[in-house]
Amino acid sequence: MCYAVYLGTDQKLNTSKWDEKSPAFYVEEVVDKDEVSVKQHFSKSNIYYVGSHEGCGCGFAYDDEDLDINDDEDVADNESRKESVVRFNNLLEQIFRNTNELEVFLCWEGDQGLQPEKSDVVTKEYFNNGDWVEDKPTFYKVIKNER
Repeated sequence: MCYAVYLGTDQKLNTSKWDEKSPAFYVEEVVDKDEVSVKQHFSKSNIYYVGSHEGCGCGFAYDDEDLDINDDEDVADNESRKESVVRFNNLLEQIFRNTNELEVFLCWEGDQGLQPEKSDVVTKEYFNNGDWVEDKPTFYKVIKNER
């Protein structure tokens, strides 16, 4: 089962498609009838599916402590996961140039219509590493960290 990451903003974002031949971070507008149920969680006008290099949200999770540095494949996968997180954070930074808040909903595929079991207000820095992937439907109001 795959993990899903949705982002809500009042801005229109540039979108991209998943490309199996060249896997990378991508952003798609939510229009698919199977995903429309996720829109109920958002107060923002534009809802996007955000995917990692793996084609889903699973590639946003990483843990350096579990990394086998002697396994080249494990190291390469961990670096790809980190790059997906960096790209997600770059997207958040781009959005925060024009707004002070956005929304993120996390769930397993198929659970888009479930109510969040966890809700929180966080700053964009919350997403700086790979430990924000949750096991239950989760909603975040993400605010700009005013320094």
